[in-house]
Amino acid sequence: MGKDAANTPFNFFQYFDSFNKAEIDNFISSSLKQNPTYHFLAFVAENNVETIPQLQELFAGYDVDLIGAVFPELIVDANFIQQGIIVFAIKKSAHILVDEIPHDNISVKSKANDFSSKLESHLNSDSTYGLFMIFDAMLPNIATILDETFLIFGDEVNYMGVNAGSETFQPIPCLFDKDKIVGNAMLAILMNSDKPAELEHGYKVPDETIVATSTDSNCISSIDWKPAFETYREKIMQYYQVEINNENFYELAVHFPFGIIRADDEILVRIPVMLDDNEYLYCVGEIPENSILTLLESPTEGSTDTINNLSAKQSANTQNLIFYCAGRKMHLKEGAEQELNGFYNQIESGNYAGALTLGEIGSVNRGSYPLFHNATLVTISVN
Repeated sequence: MGKDAANTPFNFFQYFDSFNKAEIDNFISSSLKQNPTYHFLAFVAENNVETIPQLQELFAGYDVDLIGAVFPELIVDANFIQQGIIVFAIKKSAHILVDEIPHDNISVKSKANDFSSKLESHLNSDSTYGLFMIFDAMLPNIATILDETFLIFGDEVNYMGVNAGSETFQPIPCLFDKDKIVGNAMLAILMNSDKPAELEHGYKVPDETIVATSTDSNCISSIDWKPAFETYREKIMQYYQVEINNENFYELAVHFPFGIIRADDEILVRIPVMLDDNEYLYCVGEIPENSILTLLESPTEGSTDTINNLSAKQSANTQNLIFYCAGRKMHLKEGAEQELNGFYNQIESGNYAGALTLGEIGSVNRGSYPLFHNATLVTISVN
């Protein structure tokens, strides 16, 4: 059964624990009565990808757009939910689903330039925009796409976004519209938005730094001129007295992420997610060669710094997307739901729903350069 999410005059989303044609149809119809120009954004839990063709068939009967993504879990009423669909009614805006994204930098720059230029033509100088991007988490060159996008849009938009896909980090078709379901893709939505994405992670930086001396996109092959995993293992033992090896890597690495230290003191979290046969480390998000890194001190269960900072940035009576990093949830375990509930308890009012994500995108300041993050909580206003 579906359920309304908040006691507001109009709920801009509705959650359905399974595909129910009559209930979803009713939500579409009632939303269009509120505003005939709405289009619809759908988040589908990974366990329910088989419902996407049914959604597409239902929306084929309406002269409205459907766009959406698959996530490991959904967020509704401060709960992580492993099944179902959330359908959002969103003010009509320009959007594009870009598939067959190449992995070499020259070709991907051309692709990014093409879709960015098409969307830029929809900008109106009288409005403030947010560029909301949803990427397939398996793309290795997201930061390169963000670079090219920034060259086109500059400070004309607020940058925001997340990664979709499977928490197993195996390729799946995870982005869709009314006609197709694709992987190796991204969805870009130009929304009327006067607020940037709000991101917080709460990770702390130790004094010592290391250097990623050899990298290729999201792969680190050497740190401080030594094999990457050898240095990583040594530093974890030095800092935290924990023995990490090939056998327990997937269990423990999520607790010991890298931090990229930027010139403006912004810290970008990078969670190692794979160790290959050469003992190269793969992260969610690119690691530029010769980046200054550190091994971050992770938030502990019960810490409230992150939610205190995030809730202080929220506006009352707003409609928001909320996202929570899957790696953060793996690290905090039961503490992740406590943290999510703590955030909901602190916000005065508002309408929030979203998903568990595999990477997050935001800017430090309005209109500033888009940065790719891990391990964050994110809110995006869609009023």
